[in-house]
Amino acid sequence: MNYKIGEVSKMFNISKEMLRYYEKKGVLHPKRIDENNYRVYDEMDIFLLFEIVQYQAMNFHVADIAEMLSNNYMENYAGYLEKYESSLRKEIAYKMILERHIHELTQRAQSARYNIGHYYFRKIIHYKLISICHSHHEQYSRIAFDQETSQMLNSNNHMAFAESLCLFKENQENWYFGFDQQDIKDLDIQYNQFKELKGGLCICTTIDMGAIGSFSSASLSSIMKYVEENHYIINGEVRGVIIGRGYEAGKFSRVMEIQIPVEQ
Repeated sequence: MNYKIGEVSKMFNISKEMLRYYEKKGVLHPKRIDENNYRVYDEMDIFLLFEIVQYQAMNFHVADIAEMLSNNYMENYAGYLEKYESSLRKEIAYKMILERHIHELTQRAQSARYNIGHYYFRKIIHYKLISICHSHHEQYSRIAFDQETSQMLNSNNHMAFAESLCLFKENQENWYFGFDQQDIKDLDIQYNQFKELKGGLCICTTIDMGAIGSFSSASLSSIMKYVEENHYIINGEVRGVIIGRGYEAGKFSRVMEIQIPVEQ
């Protein structure tokens, strides 16, 4: 039984132009009716088209399908499947790492408003840091990255894993992009300029950083007083991690988690 191009188009929800494109690329070979030169598709064309759609669903390019079908089919087919399987493994591994990171961000965002003004203990990850700039009372130094840093940050969606992080030192705020050390390992990020920031047990609070221009090391006075009054011993660099920046009820808001490493 023969099928007209319009019937095949409806059957597969594929445009007539795409069917003609398959023919042009040598993937599909419909017959022509002599008297009017119309294309017609028989059962074998229909079965082949089902397979072409399947191949494309597995990320095969049309040119690859044409090459695969034209010669050494089984060898080529197995080779393309092997490559697709390998790419899927990499994609799944990446998405598992990303899901772990997104889960952490979600937990932090959901609890942020409830944690403002409260103190809690949390085990903090080990960070790998990339310097951005420094500031004093929100007067910032110039932001610039060398080529290696720029390439690393902007390749392979690495920025999806970066957190804006501040280290507080002697009335100066040093700003970094922070990456979870485990993410760096799992993503196999090759970069030689990371600064290490140890994790561990931290006493934390969440703060509203206030209007632009009002944030400084003095914003930590409340939690530092709490640490002193309770005789906790600080044993690492005091840091703040940006949870989010955006408008709330028409007002620009910046929320940060302060993390102070203490002896266990």
